[in-house]
Amino acid sequence: MIGETILHYKIIEKLGEGGMGVVYKAEDIKLKRIVALKFLPPHITSSKEDLARFNQEAQAAAILNHPNICTVYAIEESDNQQFISMEYIDGTTLSRKISASPLKINEAVSYAIQIGEALQEAHSNGIVHRDIKTENIMVNSKNQIKVMDFGLAKLKGSIKITKGSSTVGTLAYMAPEQIQGGEVDARSDIFSFGVVLFEMLTGILPFKGEHDASIMYSIINEEPDSLQKYLPDVSSDLMHIINRALEKDPEDRYQSMKDIVIELRRLQRHTGDVSRKILKEIQTTPSVNEKVQTESSVKQKEEIKNDKIKSSPKSKNKLILISSTVGVIIILIIGYFLLFNKSSAPAVGKSIAVLPFKNMSPDKSDDYFSDGITEDLTAELSQIGELKVIARNAVMKYKNSDASIKDIGTQLGVSSLLEGSIQKEGNEVRIVAQLVDVNTGEYIWAGTYDKELTQIFAIQSDVSKQIASALKAKLTPAEKSRIEKKPTNNITAYQYYLKGREYYYRYTMNDNENAIKLFKEALKLDPKYALAYTGLGDCYGQRVLRFGFNEKWNDSSIAASNKAISLDPNLAEGYKALAVAQTNKGWIKQALETNKKAVKLNPNYWPAVGNVGIMYFYLGELANAIMWDKKACKLDPQSGMGYAVTGLDYAVLTDYSNAEKYLKIALNIQPDLNQVYWNYIVMHFDQGNYKQVMNDCEKLLAITPNDEYALLYLGIIQIKLGNFDKAVKTFQSIPANDQFSTYGNIYLAYIFKRMGHNDDFNKLIRKSKEKLHERISGGSELYLDALYMFVGEVVEGNNIEAFKWLNKAVEFGFRDYNELLNDPVTKSVKSNSKFISIIRTIKDKVKEQQDILASMKN
Repeated sequence: MIGETILHYKIIEKLGEGGMGVVYKAEDIKLKRIVALKFLPPHITSSKEDLARFNQEAQAAAILNHPNICTVYAIEESDNQQFISMEYIDGTTLSRKISASPLKINEAVSYAIQIGEALQEAHSNGIVHRDIKTENIMVNSKNQIKVMDFGLAKLKGSIKITKGSSTVGTLAYMAPEQIQGGEVDARSDIFSFGVVLFEMLTGILPFKGEHDASIMYSIINEEPDSLQKYLPDVSSDLMHIINRALEKDPEDRYQSMKDIVIELRRLQRHTGDVSRKILKEIQTTPSVNEKVQTESSVKQKEEIKNDKIKSSPKSKNKLILISSTVGVIIILIIGYFLLFNKSSAPAVGKSIAVLPFKNMSPDKSDDYFSDGITEDLTAELSQIGELKVIARNAVMKYKNSDASIKDIGTQLGVSSLLEGSIQKEGNEVRIVAQLVDVNTGEYIWAGTYDKELTQIFAIQSDVSKQIASALKAKLTPAEKSRIEKKPTNNITAYQYYLKGREYYYRYTMNDNENAIKLFKEALKLDPKYALAYTGLGDCYGQRVLRFGFNEKWNDSSIAASNKAISLDPNLAEGYKALAVAQTNKGWIKQALETNKKAVKLNPNYWPAVGNVGIMYFYLGELANAIMWDKKACKLDPQSGMGYAVTGLDYAVLTDYSNAEKYLKIALNIQPDLNQVYWNYIVMHFDQGNYKQVMNDCEKLLAITPNDEYALLYLGIIQIKLGNFDKAVKTFQSIPANDQFSTYGNIYLAYIFKRMGHNDDFNKLIRKSKEKLHERISGGSELYLDALYMFVGEVVEGNNIEAFKWLNKAVEFGFRDYNELLNDPVTKSVKSNSKFISIIRTIKDKVKEQQDILASMKN
């Protein structure tokens, strides 16, 4: 079947096979997207019973529209073969993930909440899954849960289908009433959910036996294994949740998934209390500008105030940090962060977060519209200088949340929340919005708008102005003008744009292509739609940063972004997209200035704030970097990224205590955040703790198989251990289209030289240096490019040229001298007087930054 085309689906590969179907990966040629197709196996197509269950699966799943449920697109038939076209999920099963090792408690609770919300959605639609198990739950590449296979779902009012005399389901996860052939309802799924949660935490099942009969006896008659037996320090609250979910009698269990999700969220908040004191300290740290304004007498502080301190970065929309094998390889994620440059810190009473508006439309696929309006309102409010506005990423986790207003406000560090709903039907739209005081729970302002869809921009503008008035935030004429400006006169183009943004935020190659098509459709309808050009600029930049496309896509990103800016010079998003492409090219100073323009137009633009911190990191101005990164933490307290970056700043400053503190906070917030492990690798390598570096790399590879950063460092450690054969295989496994392949090839050339493979050495070192020369001759000021030129020249034995490049790297902003000293390739020049002199210069620059940071705190 591989390679065949069925209807408009081209079969790519077989993904798996189970009792109810064979699943293939395929390309939907018509819609240009990757899908999964589920076929009934040929040997059971003659069974009306199985065909009925197959159709029931499709009908059940098609009803559901939830981010944690695998989406069903269509039921198809070809040559008497019925199959379902569904969402293709790039990831692994929860079962496979657990098999590596049990999950950490906070990670398991996070997954459990997502599974619970998926089942809550199904149960509210009258659907019981009846086969919840870790094999039926996927973890996608964004670490998001997807519940699969509603093939055993029992619809209210549907015929009861059984397979022969057997009971539907999977034995080890079945509820007692399910085994005994009794009535199955949502509480049966709750029992299975309890088994899954136990398994996530321990790696084993709570009921065991040597054969089916003994397992059935254990589930019906015996108490489950004690969780405390495997996790001695587990909280009593978590044990209570699992034990109640696993009660034998359905009447004694939780009666709804909603109740479990509420308790798990409460538990999740308590788990986060460990870092609360540190978070509070960060949130009360004065902003860069605030601090600078009160200390203008010192020349260094004047330089900071006037932004004269040098700057630099480079990135990879994959996120940030990474220290090069000889320097700091930080691959930042421009577009994740941006820049902040506010004249004064907002008053506590003038802080707000826009919660995801509820989609009340009859068409549940209109979620993109309600999410888009939420994002637009956040963007409009962000432009008001006197308001502190929390980032979009921080609030999206509260979509469909049962958390209280007070709890959400406390977690986000704001005094007010905007909540509401959107109902779109035909050409009509109703928007209900309420501004709530976090401390009292009282409404500060409320408004209801019943308008034609063409009035959507006027509604957004009015809501923003009403909120500014309610919070006593003064609007400057420029801010008022920007808020009132309509982005387009074509409402259909606007809807294409919103849908394009939804695809863009999914961060997959297929969704990137869909986003580009949608932005282009918007531009067909309105060729002067600046935001749509910005969307294209973002997508083209994302191709380079995230998907390893040829860097020429940066040129396309620059062209689209410049077009957006020419159409609307006050568009912060346009400058942000342009800065991403400039950073990709290594044009660090240009990117910094471009980001600053974005921030002047939108003072709360969280991606910009973080990106400025990263820029300063690349320039070696670590004190400035720390202040900006802490500001990013304030604007998005629910993201681990800002804390991870701050941890790296401190690590390069050799303040390992603070580095550890911030990295732990990041890990607590996002247990699977790659950047945390990247930064631990940097810190442990700097400290010479190579065994721990190996452990860090293994953890990272468990999260992201073939992670280029982990592979790079594993190869370096293997060189230090003398395991050249393993090092060769490791470096060669780095994806060829990735920037890291060039870095890895330099070390690979070093090994070939040591092994006497002169032809391979000459070919590889020449190719690697040519690639770096190409970037540098193109205007790159990224210290990594100069740094790796230094390593390449050392490998070739050209020490005079090598030290020129090392000096250039220091000039650009390289500061991580400990990594340089621990690198196995540079040992041949460590006793050289020029090398010692350069190391001394770097240490002096680090000491200077330590002094500046100390003066800021004082």
